[in-house]
Amino acid sequence: MKFLATILVFGFTTTALAYPEITDWKSSPLIVFENKSSAPLRKNYLVKSPFFVVTANADEVSLQMTTQSELTVYPKSKVQIPEVHSAAIATYDIFLLNGEIRTRHSGESADQKRNQIKTVFFDLEQPKDADAMIYLDMKEPSVEVRMIRGEWLLEFFAYEKKQTLKAGEKIKFVGVFAADGNGLKYDYLLDNRKIPQGKLGAVQKFEIQQFFDKEKAIRQSILDKKNAFKKNEDDKIKKRKAYEDSFLCKKPFAQKDQCAWWIDGDKCFRKRCNVSGKWGDIVERPLNLEPKCTKDFNVADCDY
Repeated sequence: MKFLATILVFGFTTTALAYPEITDWKSSPLIVFENKSSAPLRKNYLVKSPFFVVTANADEVSLQMTTQSELTVYPKSKVQIPEVHSAAIATYDIFLLNGEIRTRHSGESADQKRNQIKTVFFDLEQPKDADAMIYLDMKEPSVEVRMIRGEWLLEFFAYEKKQTLKAGEKIKFVGVFAADGNGLKYDYLLDNRKIPQGKLGAVQKFEIQQFFDKEKAIRQSILDKKNAFKKNEDDKIKKRKAYEDSFLCKKPFAQKDQCAWWIDGDKCFRKRCNVSGKWGDIVERPLNLEPKCTKDFNVADCDY
């Protein structure tokens, strides 16, 4: 059950979500806590401790972060959420450490700050009423932002150029590795400001429809696999039922005039499958004279 709180905003009563909530996943993503234990992959599960999201080749997971914001973590990615909140109104720091995420926000914020999206290239408030994808490649190193809906004023720390990215556009910043190979190389200014060394590319067109078509194809592929698995399981059940229905007697399965022998304690027992489909009376047999007597039911043609 969702942990919900009722709040009053501008005279209207609304229901707000507390704690991030797992809404969907593909394959086997990991939601790992600081003690190295993992959250169960369960619909509507509330994540009540700081956590990392780690995904492999085919993994994906979506979380409802607040009533207005949703986060999707794509394959081969790592994200950190260093704090979680039980308060009805909360904001989150979302650290993208590597890979790709999709961050969505809907509606007005009612004087509430939005989640903070953080990478080695920028530290920005989530765009209001917008849908964006961020791809961080720490092997290059680079970050690319693609806008699906709305717009976002991008500031790469104290880099001299800012860029407003609109729906259907994308932009890429290619950085420079630090001399020791750990992280990016920055130029540092007064007041703890820093500039990532590197180059901001030109704004390019982002084919939104291709993205949606790809998402649709992935969802259809997953649905097809689920349906194929269900059909296979249903076929197994039908085959098993047909096999069981082919016998006259049940528990154990036998045909007319077959007998069942079994051992109970240190005694041997036998019963016969009658034409009515019912097992006949149980008869005790001398254990030393019944080679067909076994611990489990042994069904064979009756010997009398």
